[in-house]
Amino acid sequence: MHYSLFIPATLRGTAGRKNGLKLLDGLPLVTLEGEGSFRSELAAITKNQGVKMNIEVECSSFPLAARAVAKGNVAAILPSIAASDLRDAGVCEVNVAFLKHFDRELCLASNARLARIRPILQHVGTMLAQVCRF
Repeated sequence: MHYSLFIPATLRGTAGRKNGLKLLDGLPLVTLEGEGSFRSELAAITKNQGVKMNIEVECSSFPLAARAVAKGNVAAILPSIAASDLRDAGVCEVNVAFLKHFDRELCLASNARLARIRPILQHVGTMLAQVCRF
């Protein structure tokens, strides 16, 4: 799973001509609440580089953060899969090199008995591969 920075059209001027980690400097952001590994690592990276994060909204999940971005008032670092939901809202996906640090491998665990009971589960792997661009 890869991550990207998603910036709504209304905030593209705020991001200006910055690039890399500097894109986050002062940009109104929505991020995950609490001190989980994602949030902690992001805070450490930005602090080391002297970038001031402007976190305006905290959400309990990435889908909720994506909804906030679609409203146009905040940007976010989200799993790249969010691009398909945010394109119609005029949100720009920006691939930033420092986000490679957050890449994760996904693993699909399966239960043969459940697959026999619910045949639709046999198609999950194929559907995930299509949706997640594996």
